Amino acid sequence: NLIDSVRTMKPSPYVRAACVEAYGMMERDAVLPRVAQMFADEDPLVRLAAFDVLTKLDSANLDYYIGQALND
Repeated sequence: NLIDSVRTMKPSPYVRAACVEAYGMMERDAVLPRVAQMFADEDPLVRLAAFDVLTKLDSANLDYYIGQALND
């Protein structure tokens, strides 16, 4: 998909964060692996965007995401 294409081009953190937000707008479980991968991004802006999406789409693992964010 287009978001995957943009994300793999190693764009700026702002563009990567926007990709994460776009995945979140899809509201599908299928995007969770992609967003989880972005949760480990080198930039805190991207990790924050991923945290936001993950906590909304995968609330069953909320404790895990909070723990990871607190360790960041």
